Amino acid sequence: MNDLEGALRELDVDWPATPDLTTAVLARIAAPPPPSWRKRAAVALAALGRPEGRELVDRMLQSDVPDLVLSVAEALPSDAGRWQAVVLPLLDTENPVDRLRAARLLGKTSPVEAGRVLTAALADDNVAVREEAARSLADIGTAEGSADWRRLLSDPSAWVRLEAARALWRQVTE
Repeated sequence: MNDLEGALRELDVDWPATPDLTTAVLARIAAPPPPSWRKRAAVALAALGRPEGRELVDRMLQSDVPDLVLSVAEALPSDAGRWQAVVLPLLDTENPVDRLRAARLLGKTSPVEAGRVLTAALADDNVAVREEAARSLADIGTAEGSADWRRLLSDPSAWVRLEAARALWRQVTE
């Protein structure tokens, strides 16, 4: 058995394989894995306490790409000590999606800062930003008075009104 035949048999490819199938399989084997696989593997290794995973996660958290930083932090919610310091500055980033994701992540560990960003987002002209801010505030809870839920009950967006009602219900029942 040659190397090619052995590799294809390991992949459960019938031998003899067609040239097109052989080429496709070899191209896939030789190609680097997608970046998302690397991130997932690093996060899984870090969650298992493996040093190589922790090292990769720490490098990813130092990235200048907010989406990468936030996705790693979202994957490790119980390890806030590892990512909190790098996520906190994202509360002031220009991109509203990144701001809201950062605020949602920091809702439990830095509720005052997260509440400031989410409360400000409730007045945004973009309905999607208002809806996400209302949902996040309703989910994580807020300091009393930080959101004017009664005013939000008359927001043009049905989703904002729903989240305002949910938040008011939560305040009354807890």
